[in-house]
Amino acid sequence: MTERRHAEQKDYEFDYRIVLPDGAIRHIHSLGHPVFDESGNLAEFLGMAMDVTERKQAEEQLREGARTLRLTTETIPHLIWSARPDGYIDYCNQRLLDFTGMTMAADPKPGWRLPSPGRRGVPGEDVAGRPHHRPAL
Repeated sequence: MTERRHAEQKDYEFDYRIVLPDGAIRHIHSLGHPVFDESGNLAEFLGMAMDVTERKQAEEQLREGARTLRLTTETIPHLIWSARPDGYIDYCNQRLLDFTGMTMAADPKPGWRLPSPGRRGVPGEDVAGRPHHRPAL
């Protein structure tokens, strides 16, 4: 890759892994910049390689934590959502969507509000206190 970039007279940036003699794997981030003389010939090449193994490990831990949270929220038998102070629902699990009959494609997030505690469970209203009609079976 670096030889092609030299010929193209372009910078490069890429990530790769190396295996150390003890078998440990390290992740490397590399940057390079060719410097040319007045004739257009490569005079020098400035570059750096940085060990980013800890960053890669932290990113993987975050991804794994997000997968675990998503699996948990989608498999427990409860309705789960979170909302900002303005009432905008920024997350809800599939069980809540199934319960309300809404879909994420309909973007139900703006304006969702739960009814006041005194109104919860009022027959004929959905979780936001709006009237709804169930089809006759």
